[in-house]
Amino acid sequence: MRGFEGVMAGSLHALVGLVVHVTIALVAFGVGMTAASELANVLRLRRGLVVRSLLGVLVTVPLAAVLLVKAIDLPRAVTVGVLVSAIAIGPVAALSKSAKEQAGVAFALALDLLLLVLSLAFVPMAVWAIGAAFQRELHLGVGVVARVILPLQLLPLLAGLAVGRFAPGFTKAIARPLALGTNLMLGAIVVLVLVLAFKPMLGIGARGFLVLAVLSGLALTLAHLLGGPTATDRRVLAAFMTLRFPALALALARLTSAPRTVVPTVVAYIVLSALAYALYTALAGRLGRGASGLGKGADHPTESRPHPAHG
Repeated sequence: MRGFEGVMAGSLHALVGLVVHVTIALVAFGVGMTAASELANVLRLRRGLVVRSLLGVLVTVPLAAVLLVKAIDLPRAVTVGVLVSAIAIGPVAALSKSAKEQAGVAFALALDLLLLVLSLAFVPMAVWAIGAAFQRELHLGVGVVARVILPLQLLPLLAGLAVGRFAPGFTKAIARPLALGTNLMLGAIVVLVLVLAFKPMLGIGARGFLVLAVLSGLALTLAHLLGGPTATDRRVLAAFMTLRFPALALALARLTSAPRTVVPTVVAYIVLSALAYALYTALAGRLGRGASGLGKGADHPTESRPHPAHG
């Protein structure tokens, strides 16, 4: 009986994994279709903004994670989960959010493509560097990263860009139904993951949650500083620096010596970073509307208007 239950549990796990992979690939494809119209604007981006963004995603967030776990004593599984989350770059969710807002799509598209390509070399190098920082010999092959990045993100995104560029009519017809379907599937996946991981997440402890919250806050703060004067650019960079790439993080977590204890930390970071980013965008939007309102009010008294002549 236990053997049968084990087989059923394994089959359910495999089915959920397949649904997750297909859904993530469809999200990347759909986002690529809607972002295709911005391809011409990618090459017009300011180099300084792109360089600062890459520095923020590839250097500052992983470095902040290393410093945090060195400064605060955590269980080994929590430490590994924090570091794994920090190096999982290139989330299509960041590009998806920009496409929905119809703002900063060219910047988000360029950053996503760059990060997905760079991740093939960056993630193995980051694993080696983290091992050196903790005096451990760690190695990760490029092929392991490629098996996640290529089928789930890069290839579907490129396919979506091609379809959006050369078949705009088809894109217009299926973009909304595809987005609705993938959003429903993602919502169901999130609920399922939270239900399954809720109790294990409680085992992270107060210090673990504190480190994850501080890391999210630092990522948002650094993105706000590195994003420049434009609010849209800051929001795009905040998404890439904070949200990271859950599928890659979970795949890396499964390669560790104790995946069942590492995965809850990764899931907890996904949840906390999403909440932190939502709070940041809401606060930034409110402050932006307030500043816009003040600006409009200040403009009215100085507007150039014809005045009737007196006397």
